[in-house]
Amino acid sequence: MDTAISRWKHLAYNATDVVHLEALMVQAYNLKLHETPFRNSHQLTASDVPAIPFKADQETIRRLKCSATSSDYGWR
Repeated sequence: MDTAISRWKHLAYNATDVVHLEALMVQAYNLKLHETPFRNSHQLTASDVPAIPFKADQETIRRLKCSATSSDYGWR
């Protein structure tokens, strides 16, 4: 595969991870906060997830899913 195309596709996967990280961190923080007396006063709200200008390669996703067994990741 062309190196530039490969890097572009990898960037699409990384961008997806990055833009969803804040929402995951806020959710984890808020869930942990429920165990404290501050559950009503320190809740965080995640900002909107920005649009990602990159698209993941569906053929690569299909190939990875097919190469993994269901016990590896729970995929069917």
